Amino acid sequence: MNKTLTTKNAENQAEPVNLDSFLEFVNLEMALYSKRLATFEGVWAYDNDENAQCTSERMARAGFYCSEIKPNADCARCYVCQHELLWDAEDDPWEEHRNHRPDCDLVKIGKQDESEFTVDEQLQIMAYIYSCRQELI
Repeated sequence: MNKTLTTKNAENQAEPVNLDSFLEFVNLEMALYSKRLATFEGVWAYDNDENAQCTSERMARAGFYCSEIKPNADCARCYVCQHELLWDAEDDPWEEHRNHRPDCDLVKIGKQDESEFTVDEQLQIMAYIYSCRQELI
């Protein structure tokens, strides 16, 4: 992967992004499994359902964090592609992620344990996060 990250300046011309502005813009807090898992604590209704597929652990492994503050929230967002989904108990987080966002780099890499990511894969994910956030602006 030989990609240069750019942003648009006031004249709508591409400019390279420096590391400081990149890291500030990307905000990788949710890149950590433990941080994603903590967002579900006490609010994820499916943790109380013994038959549920979308437990908070499985959601966090599939890259999702709880994106609503209200109790019994059933909405979660991928930290990489920023895609937000509503969930039912029988939904498998990884399958739903693959079905709804096959273009997400986390899905393309196919690993649910961040400790298994190579440096290149981490950089690929960071670049993809940056490009997704650019689209939101």
